[in-house]
Amino acid sequence: MNEKIKTARKKAGLKQEELAMLAKIGRTTLSKIENCKQGISLVQLRRIANALKIDITELVKND
Repeated sequence: MNEKIKTARKKAGLKQEELAMLAKIGRTTLSKIENCKQGISLVQLRRIANALKIDITELVKND
């Protein structure tokens, strides 16, 4: 899931700081999530998906 967040962010043309601001989470928190150094809550996941304008299932589904 962490790599999917990073890929979706880059596809949207957003920097970590921009996505963090849109998702209302800290940039360092987002960095830690993307780099598998911190877990992610459902609230954070929902905020990130909403900020990226994608369905939350896109971030959690197994390919």
